[in-house]
Amino acid sequence: MHTMPAPPLDPDVPESPDPPLVPDPPLDPDPPLEPDPPAPEPLPDAPPPL
Repeated sequence: MHTMPAPPLDPDVPESPDPPLVPDPPLDPDPPLEPDPPAPEPLPDAPPPL
């Protein structure tokens, strides 16, 4: 079987219909870490309540 010749591409239609790939946005360097919450005050060595 003879393959049909490809029709001429319209000059207005781009050969690749895929949209242009959008480059990934540059990854931000380590984002500023939120300050650590204050450590809870150590419980005094008290006997447990009865």
